[in-house]
Amino acid sequence: MADEVLARFGRVDILVNNATTTAGSGMYDTISTEQYGRVFEVNVQGPLDLVQRFGPGMATRRQGWILNLTSKARRASGGTALLPPLHRWRP
Repeated sequence: MADEVLARFGRVDILVNNATTTAGSGMYDTISTEQYGRVFEVNVQGPLDLVQRFGPGMATRRQGWILNLTSKARRASGGTALLPPLHRWRP
């Protein structure tokens, strides 16, 4: 998908990572390996892959924005969500 975006638009100026999931994960003592893998894949690996793909172009141009959003799932779960949101990335 990243190659298609670059082929069509030439560059990315703004990257918004807004996909999150709890995958019905529940608490640490009840989550399955498969559920944890899905949570990690969506909440950590996905945004990291996109930042690694589009961030270097932004750094080279010395312009661009990366916005990492999260949901209220952590708060709604009483602070028991498994993975914290990614923090600000700087080249």
